[in-house]
Amino acid sequence: LTSCERNSTASMMRRSDAELFAEEFVARYGTDVSMRLFDVAARLSLTVKDVDADAFDGALIRVKGADRGKVLLNRNVREPGRRLFTLAHEVAHFIMPGHGREASLCRASDVETWDPTVRAAEREANEFAASVLMPEIVCRPYVRKEPSLRVVQEMREACGVSLTAALVRYVRMSTFAVAMVR
Repeated sequence: LTSCERNSTASMMRRSDAELFAEEFVARYGTDVSMRLFDVAARLSLTVKDVDADAFDGALIRVKGADRGKVLLNRNVREPGRRLFTLAHEVAHFIMPGHGREASLCRASDVETWDPTVRAAEREANEFAASVLMPEIVCRPYVRKEPSLRVVQEMREACGVSLTAALVRYVRMSTFAVAMVR
């Protein structure tokens, strides 16, 4: 292994809490959970509703004193992969410890970003969403291939996510020296 490959492999061995929760989620609901996430949300006692919103892409409203809630998705977010990622992000807020019991609004700048200036809970929800929608077992064959935009597009289509989410996941999982520039 080159030093780049060793570093990437070592970092893949250290799993964050979000990744561990995501692995358990995928073990419970299946590697195809991205295709059934709206149904899985209902099984978690979450109702999902499309709303007109300017201030957020997704919101979680909890029912006080009960383990159920409502996810609001901004209907102006038209890209299906982004909507799916937003739902997975809100599911993370619902199930992960330390994400509070209060309602939360997630702006467009909070969802599908790994910017270190974004609140830790938002980054953690994004990490959970990426790991649930693009499970390692599903993505591993793609990241072993010679890097190309075509390969990332194939991974995106297999997982039903946005190109941005697929690119970030590909770069993070790959042992090749690859980068994403926005």
